[in-house]
Formats: sequence, C-alpha cells, structure tokens
Amino acid sequence: MSRKATDWAFAAIKRHKLKSGPKLLLLVLANTHNTVNGCFPSQGYIAESVGARSTVNENLNLLEEAGLIARIPQWNEETKRQETTRYFFPFEEGFVRVDPSAKKQKTMAKNGKIRPVSKPGTESGNEHKPCPKTTSSRVQNPDTKPVKEPEKKPCVDGVTAAQNENGFSKFWVTHPRTRNESQCRKLFDQAVSGGVDSHRIVQAAKSYREENDGNKPMYLAYADNWLKNARWEDFPAKAVGEPAAKTLDDVAHFWAQKLKEGAYIPQAAISAQLARHLIRSGLVTATALRDAGVVF
Repeated sequence: MSRKATDWAFAAIKRHKLKSGPKLLLLVLANTHNTVNGCFPSQGYIAESVGARSTVNENLNLLEEAGLIARIPQWNEETKRQETTRYFFPFEEGFVRVDPSAKKQKTMAKNGKIRPVSKPGTESGNEHKPCPKTTSSRVQNPDTKPVKEPEKKPCVDGVTAAQNENGFSKFWVTHPRTRNESQCRKLFDQAVSGGVDSHRIVQAAKSYREENDGNKPMYLAYADNWLKNARWEDFPAKAVGEPAAKTLDDVAHFWAQKLKEGAYIPQAAISAQLARHLIRSGLVTATALRDAGVVF
C-alpha cells in the first residue's frame, strides 16, 4: 500500500464527487499501489474486492475517462501471454491521459516501452477489407480455405485448459504474497499435469493465508517459491477448506459489529489481512477502518 496513492485517491474522490462504484474501485487500486513497483492488481482481485464483477470494466472506463487512471496492458515476450495490467495514476511518471473520443489502441510492453500491437486504422493491421463471418471459421478469405478454431485438448490428468486457467486465477488472488505471475502459472500447470488437484492447491493457499493472518509480508513465502516447494502438502486435503474460512468470517463479523457500534478497537485487533477481508466482504468501508485507526 502506498500512502501517497491513498491520500491522492481520497482527494480525487472529493474533488470529482465520484459515485460509490468508481469510488470504491479507485480506493482498491490505490491500496494495491507500490511506490517502487507500481500498481498491478489482477482482474480477479479487483472483482473480489469491489464485489461487483459485472460493473468493474464500466467503472474502470469511467475512471480512465475522468483522467484518474491509465491502463497499460503488459505482455510477456517469452510466453506470449498477456500479464497483469499496469495501472498508472496522474502523479506517476509515465501517466498519459486517454482521449475518450479516440478509439482505444491495443498496446503491449516490450523492453520497458509501450508500442502498438496493430497499425492505426484497422484492428489487425491488414488492409481495409470486409471480414465475413462463417460458422466454421473466425476469419474468411475468399481465396483460401476457412481457418478452423483449434480444438481444446485435455491436460494429462483430464483437466481442460480452461479449468486449469480458472484454477490458477483463483490461486493468484488467494495467495497472500504473489510475484512473477508467468513463473507461477508454469509451476501451477506442472503440478496439475503431475496429478495434483487444482482445487487442493487453491484451498491450501487459502489456509496458508489465514494461518499467516496478521504476519508481516517479509515472513511469508513468495507464491513462486511456495509452488516450487509444493507447500500445499503442508495442508492435508481433509483439513483444507471451509472450517478455516468460517472462522475468519466469524471474526470479521464480530469486529464489523464493533465498528458499527462505535466501540473501542485495540490497535492490534484488526490486522491488515483482516481489514482487506472486511472490505472485500462489504462489511465495512475502508474509510470506516481508517477512522477507527486501523492501518492496512
């Protein structure tokens, strides 16, 4: 969390008189800003934090059009995968306000510089020719055979690529100390292909997060090392799951009620992890926590 980002966000909210949706979203982005590395929250984390996946993109567009954020898609040249989007704030070097009237141009990160993926004028960069649709192909050229979509093949253990991707997305927003998304994705895929249930990995990461609730990040294992060392084995399958989650919810509801009653809150009672859980669950607002002296 960056104090500079959160202070700026509160001032921007007041200045622009933002509605509840964009306001909460801007606070979530500011809360994930790092003064050294920048702001890289995943779509899954944002949706989980604001609790309204259907309106996330709409509110992101509103913030971008208001000149409060700028989104720069990131691309890994080695894996050819799109990585977590970089969010810029106006006070950061490299911020460029998006012109709402201009067409959005797809960009990618390469050697620290952003370059367009396609040529201006067309999305693909080809000549301005119609692109008729067929039921058997996505793009049709009258002089060539239709190009069919490749069939999705199951992984070694029978889990489809889509299911595996969904499992990794859940792991990424669950683990308490993430880094190196491309390496984590590779390690996660290797574990699942080797026969490990993706659900077990996610649940183990959830138990690990709850077990370390309140601990400083420096004492937590990075996600890539956690996967490399098969740390899910520290949590037997039968012990992983709902009981721990219910306990965390019980604690969250207890302190949420205390906050609503205006009761005294000891400084160490609500950890940063619990504070984020309270906000994600919609039990209290970030403003209410700060007013009570909670640091997160």
